[in-house]
This record gives sequence, C-alpha cells and structure tokens, in this order.
Amino acid sequence: AKRIVGASYFPGKLNKIFADYFIEAGINVLDMQGVDVPFGKVQTLASTEIYRFIKKMFLAQRKVDAIYMLGPAWRTLDIIEPLEQDLGVPVVHHLPAQAWEIMKRLHVRQPIEGRGRLLREMP
Repeated sequence: AKRIVGASYFPGKLNKIFADYFIEAGINVLDMQGVDVPFGKVQTLASTEIYRFIKKMFLAQRKVDAIYMLGPAWRTLDIIEPLEQDLGVPVVHHLPAQAWEIMKRLHVRQPIEGRGRLLREMP
C-alpha cells in the first residue's frame, strides 16, 4: 500500500506524528484523523460510529490503497471485514496484525474468518 488513510482516537498533533512516520517510510498518507472522543471513553464508542467516520474519510480521497486503524483500545474487530468488503481495500489494525505476527512466529497457520483479509488469508 502506497496511499493510505488513517483513523485513530488521538488528537491532531499525535496523528501528524504518526502520519510523518509513514511518510518517512515512503507511504503517502492522504489523511490521518482522530475520532473526537475523550481517551477514557474510547472503548465505549460504538464500532458503527467508527465505521462511518472511516468511510467518510475514505470517500473524501481518491485512489486509497489501504486503511490504517491506529490504536488497540477501541473495539472494532467487527467492522474490519465489512469495511474491506464495502470499500474494496485492506484494513490494517493493531489487534489482527499482532495476532498474525504471533501465529507467524509460532508457525501456526489457522485462518480466521470474519476479521479481515490479513487473518483470513494468512499471507
């Protein structure tokens, strides 16, 4: 993926720092925004609200290769697969990526359905 949009639950300054990290790695960050929610309330935010937030950001751009969801605290595993199907691009999120890495290091190939392309295909 060379062109991404990113969503988080962090304020603007932190999103810029994360976006700059990707830019330095050669990835074009088209947008990196945080959902306006107090940090202590992140886990209470409905995944459907996050879905709408990400979809709106995605549709405001052109030629997005992937979506990056920053932050392990929000409960969004249920929207990864629907976002991928709806928008036609992979979604990278901390929890599935970490699960994939652990399974890879342990040489376990156990595809998981319904949690996105990364865990379903286990590349």
